[in-house]
Amino acid sequence: MLETNVSFGLQLFESARDAGVPQFVNTDTSLPRTLNRYALSKKQFVEWLRFETGPQKTVNLRLEQMYGPGDDNKKFLPWVLDQLFGGAKEISLTSGEQKRDFIHVNDVASLYVAVLECPMSSGFSEFDVGTGRLSTIREVVQTLRRLAADVTGSTGLPELRFGAVPYRAGELMEPDINVSATTERLGWEPEITLETGLRELVFKTYGERNGS
Repeated sequence: MLETNVSFGLQLFESARDAGVPQFVNTDTSLPRTLNRYALSKKQFVEWLRFETGPQKTVNLRLEQMYGPGDDNKKFLPWVLDQLFGGAKEISLTSGEQKRDFIHVNDVASLYVAVLECPMSSGFSEFDVGTGRLSTIREVVQTLRRLAADVTGSTGLPELRFGAVPYRAGELMEPDINVSATTERLGWEPEITLETGLRELVFKTYGERNGS
């Protein structure tokens, strides 16, 4: 993880700087550095970027909870859908009161285009990437179950057992994120609502499982 998120990142940054690349864009996480090794390594790399950035342009994007089609099946939303459509009797979850800003991958892609097209000042710049609207994990999972019932026409979906799993140590209950500067500075706005994005995800997942 250190080699991937710190050492290799620094090699890329130094190579870009030496080659005269005018702008270096890094994808960071909004997770606190103390949550796990992944978050710690991401924050360590950002500290190196701050230290190493000179007159060139360095942009750090603090990405919130991205979701969308084609995601890794080990991530939370694909895992929930796998449980919903996989014949599980119940889904054991935390209480689900932790809040996240879920942003669709297409909106994230349009944000990167906005970064590349926006004239940036020299030095280190940082932007939060999200919709500005927080939802609890409980709300999102309940929405997925409702949409799954709509698409299958079934009432026999797994029971949601909120509170069956304890929160992990250091769990982030609410992210410290402010997207107002991002939208104002870059002239960018997310376009896909959470309901629309989740509905698309449910229909796509169901279609893939049923060959349609």
